[in-house]
Amino acid sequence: MARKGTDRQRTGTRAILRYTVATRYPIDPSLQAPLTLENYHRMIEAGILGEDDRVELLEGVLVERRPQGRRHALFISEFTATVVPAIGSAYRVRIQLPLTLPPYGEPEPDIAIVTREEEKAADPHPRTALLVVEVASESLRKDRTVKPRVYARAGIPEYWIANVDAQCIEVYRDPDSNAERYRHHEVIGRGQQLSPQAFPDLRLALDKLFA
Repeated sequence: MARKGTDRQRTGTRAILRYTVATRYPIDPSLQAPLTLENYHRMIEAGILGEDDRVELLEGVLVERRPQGRRHALFISEFTATVVPAIGSAYRVRIQLPLTLPPYGEPEPDIAIVTREEEKAADPHPRTALLVVEVASESLRKDRTVKPRVYARAGIPEYWIANVDAQCIEVYRDPDSNAERYRHHEVIGRGQQLSPQAFPDLRLALDKLFA
């Protein structure tokens, strides 16, 4: 997130933000009001949220993003080094950058492949992707439950979970936007190869990605 607003604004709201993101007290869902994209962007513009605040907007709720571990970072590095030269200049590999998914979502996936045209036309961020990848360890539950619903609703055609503990990739394809789910799900393990639907000639060896 771009750092905007004054230091006083950020300091004065950070304590409130911590409770907004990670409250431990159960609140009746009927009393909760989802945070809209418009208001989320206003918080960024006002400096209430800055680049030090590791959060993303999911289902109208600010959700804390965990720091990267070594295996998490290595997977992203290896994926990027392999994929970027293979897909050409018409596409962009975005690392931990927002996707704007109205009305209540702006996730920041670990990896998203978008067209150059979509990235250029985006205001403020792309609204779709050819492939989204979340690298998961401690975030696995969220990545298996909330994220597929968010991405399927947005019509994103392919979603992967790179499970660094099990060293496998969970593949979700064929989104049903109305049902908010993917119709196809399979797990690919070490010793196998995997191709994104958008790039069928690109063969990714899991042994190399998880090396």
